Amino acid sequence: MTKKTEKKKTRKKLNWLRLFIFVTLFFFIIGTGVAMGFLAGAVKNMPSPDALEVNPMVSSTLYDINGDEIMKLHGPENRQPVDIHDVPDHVLNAFIAIEDNRFYSHKGLDLYRIAGAMYNNFQGKPIQGASTITQQLARNAFLTLDQTMDRKIKEALYAIQLERTYSKDQILEMYLNYIFFGHNAYGIESAAQTYFGKSVKDLTLAEAALLAGIPKDQWNYSPYNNMENSIKRRNLVLDQMAENGYISHEEANVAKQEEVQLAGLKPVAEYPYPYFVDYVLADLLTRYPAEVVYGGGLKIYTTLDPKVQDASEEAFATILDPLYPTDGDEVLQAATVVMDPHTGYIKAMIGGRDHSGWLDFNRAWQAYRQPGSAIKPLTVYTPAIDLGYTAGTVVDDSPVEYGQWDGSVWAPLNYNRVFDGLTTVRDAVQRSVNVVAVKVLEDIGIDVGYAYAEKMGLTSLVPEGSKNDKGLAALSLGGLTKGVSVLDMTTAYATLANGGIRVEPLAILRVEDANGNILEENYPQREVVISEETAYIMTDMLKTVIYPVYGWGTGTNAQLPDRRPAAGKTGTTSDNVDAWFVGYTPELVSAVWMGYDQPKNMGGVFGGTYGAPIWKHIMTESLADEPIKDFNKPNNIVSATIDTKSGDLASQYTPAQYRINEIFIRGTEPRTVSNAFIQVEVCKEDPTKLYQPGCSCTPETKIFLDRPRVEPYEYKDPKTGRITIYHTRDMALAPPEEYCDISQQAEPVPGDTVVKIANGFFSQQHIIVPVGIESILYFVNQDDTDHHIIARELGLDVVIPANETVAVSLTPERTGIYRFYCAEHEDKAENGRIQVIQKPVIPPVETDEETEDESEE
Repeated sequence: MTKKTEKKKTRKKLNWLRLFIFVTLFFFIIGTGVAMGFLAGAVKNMPSPDALEVNPMVSSTLYDINGDEIMKLHGPENRQPVDIHDVPDHVLNAFIAIEDNRFYSHKGLDLYRIAGAMYNNFQGKPIQGASTITQQLARNAFLTLDQTMDRKIKEALYAIQLERTYSKDQILEMYLNYIFFGHNAYGIESAAQTYFGKSVKDLTLAEAALLAGIPKDQWNYSPYNNMENSIKRRNLVLDQMAENGYISHEEANVAKQEEVQLAGLKPVAEYPYPYFVDYVLADLLTRYPAEVVYGGGLKIYTTLDPKVQDASEEAFATILDPLYPTDGDEVLQAATVVMDPHTGYIKAMIGGRDHSGWLDFNRAWQAYRQPGSAIKPLTVYTPAIDLGYTAGTVVDDSPVEYGQWDGSVWAPLNYNRVFDGLTTVRDAVQRSVNVVAVKVLEDIGIDVGYAYAEKMGLTSLVPEGSKNDKGLAALSLGGLTKGVSVLDMTTAYATLANGGIRVEPLAILRVEDANGNILEENYPQREVVISEETAYIMTDMLKTVIYPVYGWGTGTNAQLPDRRPAAGKTGTTSDNVDAWFVGYTPELVSAVWMGYDQPKNMGGVFGGTYGAPIWKHIMTESLADEPIKDFNKPNNIVSATIDTKSGDLASQYTPAQYRINEIFIRGTEPRTVSNAFIQVEVCKEDPTKLYQPGCSCTPETKIFLDRPRVEPYEYKDPKTGRITIYHTRDMALAPPEEYCDISQQAEPVPGDTVVKIANGFFSQQHIIVPVGIESILYFVNQDDTDHHIIARELGLDVVIPANETVAVSLTPERTGIYRFYCAEHEDKAENGRIQVIQKPVIPPVETDEETEDESEE
């Protein structure tokens, strides 16, 4: 390389360096100018230190969706000013230790805390507050809420001016008398009375530390709302006091052991729509100081629809109050949320039946309860449809067992303890068949079901740990680790009502400050999570829960006037602890929950018996003036007549009761004709026997279901030890397996035993037959349904077709009394007895030879 080349490269580097320095200086000057402009704007028109005066409390106002006033948020202010000299040192030190340990040494701004906060932010560590007590007083007492650089500069300048105008004790006194402690308590004296029923001068060290911890988050650190969080925060304050030398570590440990003795909240005046108002307040308090929420003159525009809210409260009052009063020791609780599925607007909310004060426990969003079968559409059937299942897909509702990690066996049962055999997905949804849900979830995969539930709106599922929700029982039958909230269930079902688009729930439309400046404006937050076609198929299946196509559905008590289109699902947990009905129309979606706060059996309360009627009342009244409309049907939905025992196209042999016109997403409809039903020759006189040449009976061709053989299932109840034999119902439709023989009797003759069957009961309940000798019993079925007759110890196991007679051969091998019964009515009292006896010996008649000779002739 030549020296000339080296000089050119050196010159080029110097030029770039000069350019960098120039640009840096340019932006530094611009930045300084901007900063000075901000500072000048902030300082301009600021009052003199002598003119500083705490902003007066101005009531905030809540408005409904129509713009009409709901209520004023702030009533008479509970504030009792106290002189700082009457406040014990341990109370002052508690606040200083947790809020501003260098309060007496800084000049309004704590540069060490500011630097520390900036460093933590740079390191990605949790951000710690850098505001001093003086800054907090300046912000809360003198400034608006706008999050601008102008306000932040004013906050710092106000803090400096406060320090120049007032002494440290005066600032601390103003701060302690001004801050909000929740439950309408302003200032330390009012807080002491509200929480402990005593004056501030009488507070113990532990009580002082607890109160000092509350202002950071009045909701979460109030011992009335969350005792566990409150004690943790109190102990942190005590540790800070010990670390900074205000008390010894031994004193801190002793104070930590002190039991919290609360004075109890005084009843507050009733206010309209309390649970909805509380929900809005809790939301606002996560973003604004309590002093501003209650007394900052805010205008809060909400989504509450008085018509829908009134309908909800009326439903609770007319349906629940007469039968389950709220004045007993234990109140049967209930909660509901009503939402617009297209916007997420919360139209109504009830969080319990005995509201007792501001920010009372709200079961609509703070309680987590087991959803039972109401979870099936979210975790099982919606993902199944997305993965290729159809409403006509057939699953065998037959006994199944699953080995558990601890070596035990889990055998899911249906709520009615009956297995129906081959069942369509639509029928399983309509009648809430547990076994089908378990088998479908097993097929599509637990992780898939879990993912769908989360993306549709369930936020409380537990993904890992020794107890988690990634299991067949949890996701298919709703026995979750933590449970779900009413609000989440409403949100998840709204996804189906909204054509697969999840919308986040929204209660606050807009917040304005006292001067009309908009502090926040909220809009629907939407996300497509499932296809429109899948949502429509799922909705159509849930419509049959309310308006059945297979005889009956679990939600028929929710049927609306004029058969207004509606879809829904019931849910009742094991031991009858939680009851749900979640349903929707094209306009509204609502979840209704019922249960005791301390879970216990509710007796006759089920999702379909009380939840559905409550939901029906809400929808009927809310939509009374709305025109009836149906759910939007996508263009690529087609229909076909299928055989419900195979899912294929119905054949010429498919009986009418097993035909249905089913809908499909185009491309998933069946193309093959069903061969589920076949023609078989049986004996006309005994249809339980196949005909064969040489039989003495008359051949007759009948239609039977050609299905795989399912053996009777023996189930032992883990609690009672009782053993029950279960049969798959549609095995009665299968062709017989035994052939007839020439000894078969066709018709009863005088003297034969004839037993008539009606409704599972027998005309002859005590039958006597001899041991070791063939006896013929004739069972006459007088019902329009098949009956399955069993006498297990005698080998009697026969199906008697509707309105037919069957001859049964019986040759007992030993004497005794044996039970016989109708399997369809097994749970009823014992139906009959077959007594097997020794055949009596008849002695020979004595005759003379002549007589004998005559008889021989």
